[in-house]
Parts: sequence; structure tokens; C-alpha cells
Amino acid sequence: MHASRVSVGVLAENELIRRGLDSVLRQIPQVTIIRQFENKADAELLPSAAIDVVIVTAAGRNWLPRFDEEFNMSRPKILLIIRDPDQLTRELLASAPVDGLLLQDELSEDVLLNSLHQLMAGHSPMPVEIAHKLLACATVSPVNSMIRPAVLTHRERETLSLLVDGMSNKQIARSLGVSPHGAKRLVGSVLMKLGAPNRTAAAVNAIKAGLIEAPLSLLP
Repeated sequence: MHASRVSVGVLAENELIRRGLDSVLRQIPQVTIIRQFENKADAELLPSAAIDVVIVTAAGRNWLPRFDEEFNMSRPKILLIIRDPDQLTRELLASAPVDGLLLQDELSEDVLLNSLHQLMAGHSPMPVEIAHKLLACATVSPVNSMIRPAVLTHRERETLSLLVDGMSNKQIARSLGVSPHGAKRLVGSVLMKLGAPNRTAAAVNAIKAGLIEAPLSLLP
């Protein structure tokens, strides 16, 4: 994470949460810009706000704009804060992209700094208990379970592996030596074959289907 170039937005419906996050973020020297988004109208400005990371609550996530395909290549990282693992549902995961998850009661300067560092490095920070809940709740739908398991090409398997590592489309393109448009096509194909609405669900479905192994950090 480049210490002088990290800007953070906070999108939350609760004023106390916004103030609390603002207070903690101001203690982190690596965070140079903090911008508050207090409602849906504010959130519509995100695509042009030049924000690196958006910290958002489950309720505030409903205000996130739908990033179009072109903007999605450079959209901000989304760090979702939830009250407890039981708050995770497939509907919540599918409603908008998520790059990392945190528990509200565990927020601290160190936790936020570490999470920002992981996000900017292309990883997906989350507590172990959330990872276990994620694996438990994001099962393949009954419709998809009646269809034969997804068959991925060698290139799609490479893309899936990079996607699970938290790489963006641009990073996947560089790693595979293809154009950004080609990477976007490969990611789209992987999501479609896995019946997943987003990258997080694709990773979990792939683990459930035995296409990839769960990272050691996610195992009990």
C-alpha cells in the first residue's frame, strides 16, 4: 500500500458509525483523505470521487451505485462491515461487489490499517469466523445443483485461481498476458459457468464444487 496515496470513503447510514470510523481512520497516517457518504445521493458520486477504498455497512451497501463494466476495471475496493457472521446471506453478497469483510466490534486502528494494506495489495481481508460462515452460506443454488458440475478450460482455471487470490481484471490481464478486455471476458465466463453473481460467490462456489482448494487460512 502506497502510504501517500490512499483515500478512504465511508458509506454508512448510522451517524455514530460514521463518526467512529472517521475517528479511527484519522489516527492512521497512511490514510490521507477521508470522505463521508451519508445517503444514496452522496453514494452516486462514488464513480467520480477518486476513492481507493470504500468502507460500507450492510445497510449503506444498498446505496452503492451499479458500477458499469468500464468503471468496474478501476472501481474502489469495497470493505464491508457487519455486526456478526450471521448477518451474511447470499442476497447480501450478491447485491454488490465485496473485496473484504470486517466485524464491527473488532474495528481498531491496527485492524483497519492491516485491512487497507491487504486490499491495496489485491487480497481479501476477513476474520476466520466470517470465512467459515461464507463457505457455509454461499452454497450452489438448487437449480444449479441439478446441472452437471462446471467444466472450465485451462485458461478459465488459471483465471479462477487468480480471481480467488483477489486480483483485479487488470492484474489478471497482466498475469495471463492478455488484454484487459480479454481478462474481462474470461472472468465473465468463469462467473457464468459457476452460476455466481460476483467474485466472492464464484470463489466459494468453486471451493464447494472442488474446483480449487480452500486457502489454509479458511480451514478450521
